[in-house]
Amino acid sequence: MPVAWDTTLVSKLRPGSRALALLATRLRSTDEVAIPTASITEAVFGYARARRDVDLVWFSRFVASPEIRVISFSRAAAIAAGHVRARAPFPARPRSRDRRVKSERRVAWVADLQIAASAWAVGIPVETENVADFTLLSDLLAELFPKALPLEVRPSPL
Repeated sequence: MPVAWDTTLVSKLRPGSRALALLATRLRSTDEVAIPTASITEAVFGYARARRDVDLVWFSRFVASPEIRVISFSRAAAIAAGHVRARAPFPARPRSRDRRVKSERRVAWVADLQIAASAWAVGIPVETENVADFTLLSDLLAELFPKALPLEVRPSPL
């Protein structure tokens, strides 16, 4: 069954990384990994901001590969994310290790909304290191759309 990786996992994709090895293994099996467009945006932002040009070029080529399934932010996902954002416009309290300023946390929250809604709209689970926030998003989606299949949240396989 396919799963969507959120930014916490996608940002670990580098040549020789454990994340890349796991992804390669899954590409050879039925456990396909899909990457939401919001995760791509966040990873590219991180590489560009840190001026990690080699990683940025590699990652951009990697996600353009036809073997990589990308989940677009569809109309259904956009509508769902908008409803969820109206109910929870701000991220949960920051974790003690989170050094981002409030505005950066809010942008990341909107990206998480988009990732969750994108996976939910195509009916696949999301894997993340950020289980608490994605569980909250799953619960909100379930409240707002009780007749739809709930978003399954799985802990990081890494």
